[in-house]
Amino acid sequence: MKHIRGIFSLCCIAVLLAACATTLPVQEVRQVSAAYNAAAGAAAPLLDELAIAERRAELRAPPEEARAFSAADVTVFLNFDPRAAASLASIGDPARTAAQRRGLKVVGAYVDVLETLAEGRNIEEAKARIQTLASNVAALAALATGGAAAAVAPVISALGPILDAAAKAGNAEELRRLVLEGAQPVDDLIGRLIDSSKDIYTVLIDEPRRAATITFSQNKPAQRAEMLKIKALQVGVANYVVLLQQLRLTFSALVNVVRAPTQITLSSLTASSNELLLQAESARRAYTILRRTPGADGVSEVTP
Repeated sequence: MKHIRGIFSLCCIAVLLAACATTLPVQEVRQVSAAYNAAAGAAAPLLDELAIAERRAELRAPPEEARAFSAADVTVFLNFDPRAAASLASIGDPARTAAQRRGLKVVGAYVDVLETLAEGRNIEEAKARIQTLASNVAALAALATGGAAAAVAPVISALGPILDAAAKAGNAEELRRLVLEGAQPVDDLIGRLIDSSKDIYTVLIDEPRRAATITFSQNKPAQRAEMLKIKALQVGVANYVVLLQQLRLTFSALVNVVRAPTQITLSSLTASSNELLLQAESARRAYTILRRTPGADGVSEVTP
């Protein structure tokens, strides 16, 4: 009888351990979602500035077929190409900026799908979230036609079939497996966003660089003011990259938890998401200081 009770006890422990190993950590996943939102919010001011710089760059170097006319400090086009609308409009984003925002939205939507799985919602709700994710991927694909945006094309090609299959999944386990298969392309996407920071920096500093090296080359106070603008933008882009790097680590930790929730993977996820929250707040405060400190166009010598 004791032997039977012993076997029964071991079976109960085994069942409990198995349940712990397959139960997804709802609270930890929600924390990642909050950390992502904070990081995306901290990145927004820099991307707003990128949109402005990108539009100004388009005015300085219009396509050959554009008939530009300049008088004093005003440049206008005497013909209009609908394909250039994103760069000339006062709403929406030009291509580079749009690619960054859409790329971040894809990552956020993927985190949202993982959160849905962790909370154990029904498969139809999870599929609805996947449709939202697919819409974000499609919007990003529409931008991947040239320049910085083209870098994400391989990621989209890898992710598309996985999302199509996930939308047709017959049960929750199949859906979970397919979602996890899509984690690598999303990780690659974050990596490509990081790599594109070189192009972002070039666009952002183009105007103050021209001013410092050409327009104000003989006016030392004005030249210094432009160089301070460049220094501030350098800090802003560096902070953006650090946020993306931490987001990448946090996303990887989240995938590991969803794949195999253990105390080790949970601890790693908690540490990563907390660090992302802290860095997002630091980046937000640093950007505010950089833009408000007296100096060149509100920018002074400030280090992160």
